[in-house]
Amino acid sequence: MVHNDGEIEQIGACTDDGYMFSGIIRTSVRTNRSPILRKIKPYFWNILVSDAKLVMQSFVDWLETLVINFDKNSSKNPKIMLVAHYGVSFDHSHVLRTMLKHGIQMPEMFLLDLVVMFKKMMGKKRSAKLAHSREKKYVP
Repeated sequence: MVHNDGEIEQIGACTDDGYMFSGIIRTSVRTNRSPILRKIKPYFWNILVSDAKLVMQSFVDWLETLVINFDKNSSKNPKIMLVAHYGVSFDHSHVLRTMLKHGIQMPEMFLLDLVVMFKKMMGKKRSAKLAHSREKKYVP
C-alpha cells in the first residue's frame, strides 16, 4: 500500500507454498490509505511500525532466504519474481525507489505486471481495474 505522497505504508509478500512476509512502515504522516492499517490503535501502531530502511532490508533478507533455502533437487526455478497489478507504473517503481533511497542492494529478480498479461489475454479495451476484474470473476 502506498501513501498519497508516494511513501510505502505496508509491504507484504508470499510464496506459492505459504511462506509470508509483512512489514508496516512508519510514514511521515499517519493518515493511512489502507482500511486495515487505519483500524490499528495508536499504541499498537507504535509497536508494529518500523522505519522504511529496516522494513525494506528485512524484505530483501526474506527474499534472499528463499533462494538460499531453495531445495536444489526441486524442479522449480529459484529465481525471485515480484508480481503486482499495475506493477510497472506503480508498485515496482515505489519498491525499487525506496530501496535505492535507503542504499539497499536489490536482489536479482524478475518483475511481472499482471495488467500487461491481462491486456494480452483479454484485449486492450477491457478494463483491468481490480474491482472490475473481481466482478467478472477474473481474479479471486
